[in-house]
Amino acid sequence: MKFPRISIVTPSLNQGKYLERTILSIINQNYPNLEYFIIDGGSTDGSVDIIKKYENKINYWVSEDDTGQSHAINKGLSRATGDIITWINSDDQLLPGALKKVVKYFELNHNIGLIHGKTILYDNEGFSEIRGADPNNLVSRYLSGMPFPQPSSFFRNDVIVKYGLLDQKLHFGMDYDLLCRIVLNYDILMVDDIFSNYLLHKNSKSETSHAEFAKDWMKVFSKLIRTIDASHWILEEMKILELYVSTDEEFTVSKKFSDDEIQKAFLFFLINQIIFNYQALNLRKTAQLTDYLRKNYRKFYDENNLSQVYWRSKYAFFGSIIRVYRKNKKVR
Repeated sequence: MKFPRISIVTPSLNQGKYLERTILSIINQNYPNLEYFIIDGGSTDGSVDIIKKYENKINYWVSEDDTGQSHAINKGLSRATGDIITWINSDDQLLPGALKKVVKYFELNHNIGLIHGKTILYDNEGFSEIRGADPNNLVSRYLSGMPFPQPSSFFRNDVIVKYGLLDQKLHFGMDYDLLCRIVLNYDILMVDDIFSNYLLHKNSKSETSHAEFAKDWMKVFSKLIRTIDASHWILEEMKILELYVSTDEEFTVSKKFSDDEIQKAFLFFLINQIIFNYQALNLRKTAQLTDYLRKNYRKFYDENNLSQVYWRSKYAFFGSIIRVYRKNKKVR
């Protein structure tokens, strides 16, 4: 079996309670051509001592101030020489044997720019769930947001060489922005393998920053629509819904997409915005977007079971009820 080089970057800041498990999950892959970087943002919680414990297995590490996660990952990506690349955050882990499985998929599918599998989402209180992408309308889902957990995705180095590092202006949507560059120019392969564990905890961005995710995904989708919506009707609808972020930025694109794929991407984008705003308890925006789908895309509204979200978000007092349920951990 050939062993193409795999480069993995772990960004970290004061994640000492989780970091060792992450490191071990990567070096214990026993992959013979692994390039591993840890980019620490100047932790003061003992993380550096953990890194030093394993530094003979790490190709490069640093602990210094940075401007955020995207900047930290870029420090690693700029050093990466692997044929296959990913980043694994300091509170996630790779499952045993993941890297050798990934290599086999890339060797059998020379035309793909990215593969993604499934992830086990879990917390420290007994919750566990396997999460992967919905295979229905997959291209539209790629265009609309991140339909799969990032720790179970791997991409070719060619993506970074041709289309650049992560956008450091994005702190919550940099992976979606990278996915757009890939889907606009490469084929993508979804597989059923479970590649990683994703820890949910009270300080993780995915649990605390729903409003920020909504804003970053608005920026990325606006950029995407400027790039691929020749008629600009979606752009105008986004302006009406106050979801459009105006800049001059566009993606580089070499693939073609049907009108149906673009329209469905817009609808799935609205679903993502509804989820983020509902989780952030921004119920006015949730009600506005669900009402838009209810009036204009009733079949899509019904297929995605938005009725309960619409009625809950329409009446503000439900916000207090939702807060109580979440505090008691009865509703996720």
